[in-house]
Amino acid sequence: MTTTAIVMMAVAIATVWGGLAVSVAYLVTHPVEEEVDGRQNSSAHLDV
Repeated sequence: MTTTAIVMMAVAIATVWGGLAVSVAYLVTHPVEEEVDGRQNSSAHLDV
């Protein structure tokens, strides 16, 4: 493998695993609220 291929592979791996880590961290700090009476609470939407 060339140096360029190794660098691009490292970037791709870091992007995938970094995205997973950020997603898990967000869900830990902002848990999804449970449904009440079959409906989601209106405050369960994302404020982005």
